[in-house]
Amino acid sequence: MTDYELTVITREESIADLEKLIEEAGGQIQSRQPMGRKTLAYSIKKETAGYYTSIRLNLDPAKIEALNKQFLLQANLLRHLLVVIPTHKLTSHLEVEEIKEAKEVNETDSKNVADDQERSKALDEQLSKLIGGDEPENQKEI
Repeated sequence: MTDYELTVITREESIADLEKLIEEAGGQIQSRQPMGRKTLAYSIKKETAGYYTSIRLNLDPAKIEALNKQFLLQANLLRHLLVVIPTHKLTSHLEVEEIKEAKEVNETDSKNVADDQERSKALDEQLSKLIGGDEPENQKEI
């Protein structure tokens, strides 16, 4: 059994007939999320709006083709999209580069901690000299 996500656009809010087809094909519905009625970008089967619903399900991959054929015969169904939910997280090339850069920054930061502490001490000493008694008397606050 493979995990799938099915997104459907229907004429009516009810998707009971689609759920029945999924169960007859041996699928198990894990969750359904109605997304409401939305205006379509272009008309589909003379409809300008439809009800969007997202369904997560388990199904044998061998039964996908037969289920798709059954969906095409449904008058209530305007469009459907069935995609496999990956079992592992896919990492894009950009995410890999960002991770490498973050590691390099962390390594550089840990090397520079000692340098930063020395700079901080030097700056504190300069600040204390400026704030301390080294100011001319006419510029001291009263």
